[in-house]
Amino acid sequence: MGWVYDNLKYDRNKELNFWYTQFDQFEETDMGSYLKFEMLKMKSWPVPPVIVEAEFAVELGAFPSIVGRPYYLIEGTRRVSYARRMMELGLLDSQTNVTLVEIQGL
Repeated sequence: MGWVYDNLKYDRNKELNFWYTQFDQFEETDMGSYLKFEMLKMKSWPVPPVIVEAEFAVELGAFPSIVGRPYYLIEGTRRVSYARRMMELGLLDSQTNVTLVEIQGL
């Protein structure tokens, strides 16, 4: 999980933290979504996010100024954001292995 925390970025190289507030609200009220409960139980995500190396994203036509680096998250913002928050709160260890789907060029 530490690799994900350090290497996955979103549009304009933003950290994937924009779902932190929702996760924190769910934790404070002991409520949440199916995704939150599954991730807490599994210590991972139920379906792996999809990533691509930044340079390959540009080759595919993405604007270089928008692509996150070194790896760009194509799909899975909520899962990655929740996992990052879980790691910060000590609910997930940085050494935890997680599965990702990486699309690679030929």
